[in-house]
Amino acid sequence: MVKIHLAKRNHITSWLIRYFTKSKVSHMGIGDIDRNLVLHATSAGLHYSHTNYFFKKYDVVYSFNFIPSDTLHPYYLKTRKCFFKMLELLETPYDTGALIGFIPYIILKKMGYKKARNPFGSENVLFCSEILYKFLEYCIEEEIVRDDILSSYKREEFSPEDALVLMTKEKEYFELCKI
Repeated sequence: MVKIHLAKRNHITSWLIRYFTKSKVSHMGIGDIDRNLVLHATSAGLHYSHTNYFFKKYDVVYSFNFIPSDTLHPYYLKTRKCFFKMLELLETPYDTGALIGFIPYIILKKMGYKKARNPFGSENVLFCSEILYKFLEYCIEEEIVRDDILSSYKREEFSPEDALVLMTKEKEYFELCKI
């Protein structure tokens, strides 16, 4: 089963992300419950941690089951394939540039600049919420989710708050669960 965890931390970077995105969360990871792994991005890059470590290090605010979670569901194996494709991205560097560029992007958006873009986002590196975006791109390729699910977002501008909004809205694919 794949689970998405949205979290925060008592750290200045976490506080700044939550402040500028007006969100309760600043970090996220994709968990493989069957193997007790959580895939997430930190300043060290994309890596996985044991689920217990992730929950000790981060204050998990929301957890969502990615549907299908039933092993008998016809898309279950395709979902597993998408998760394992994510593991191929291990050690991808952290997208520090996109994180820095996120602040002026948010300020310009709030000032009404509709064409504002994150000037430092890159296709070759990831920050935490981009992991979910990438996972959903793989799910689109496997025809697990609708191909328009990400149409309102750009990967390098996809924040943990955007992830929360998307997962709350897309009840067909995400189920909020108790932590």
